[in-house]
Amino acid sequence: MYDLPPDLPRLHTLRTWIALQLDHINQAIAVAEKAQQAGQAPAPKTEPATPPTPDWGITRQGRGAPTTEIHQGDCWAYAGRMEPLSREQAITELRSGAQPCDVCRPEPEPIPE
Repeated sequence: MYDLPPDLPRLHTLRTWIALQLDHINQAIAVAEKAQQAGQAPAPKTEPATPPTPDWGITRQGRGAPTTEIHQGDCWAYAGRMEPLSREQAITELRSGAQPCDVCRPEPEPIPE
């Protein structure tokens, strides 16, 4: 049938998890039944919108990066862990000593003096 763990702590954990899942299902059924009784279709569940990918990003010391680094917005190595920056902010940070990322190698257009 199912491969269940033999020890009590993990079996209790599974039972708790399944009880929580069953509670969520029962709540969804109650909402759908209420909507059906009111003659309405239940509202579709929508996923949260993903923020747009920034053009530039920065990771600062103390967040797992050895130095403050500038990244291209789509840098796969730091996706979701960098603060978005505008081009101007990225240039300012590079001038202030931030390092370009070794993975995505951001190379802004020539920096005007």
